[in-house]
Amino acid sequence: MALMCGMRFAERSATLSVGYIRIGAVPGDNGCCFLARLAGLAKAPELLLAGEFVGAKEALPIGMVNRVYGDDELEDSAQAFAEKIPGHSPTALRAIKQATYQSLRIGMKTSLDMISSQLGMVQTLQDAAEAFAAFRERRAPRFEGR
Repeated sequence: MALMCGMRFAERSATLSVGYIRIGAVPGDNGCCFLARLAGLAKAPELLLAGEFVGAKEALPIGMVNRVYGDDELEDSAQAFAEKIPGHSPTALRAIKQATYQSLRIGMKTSLDMISSQLGMVQTLQDAAEAFAAFRERRAPRFEGR
């Protein structure tokens, strides 16, 4: 299920597995698709077919996790990361997330067209003006999602 998340953080001592095969099952949560996109077609079948556990250190370079923290640092570090996101324009955050996920299903030209139109739309919003004003005034922006 963690593979469905946009970001995954782990403690250094964590072990992960897509071990459905060990119980004679298949990843009903679309784990085959998510893992293939994250780890690639060379590594995903290996993990899916063997059902073995991998440590956080091995999971990091193949994309199963985004960051690895010390065992006593995970909660505070993940919280600190999460607190950065609401400080950005909600409209820009939505556009970035949408463009990122849609780019997996469309070609480069279509993706460029899509992000160009998103950029044009986002730049006309009050949040963009607020971001530029805050930058000039050396203060934190106050976004309203408009």
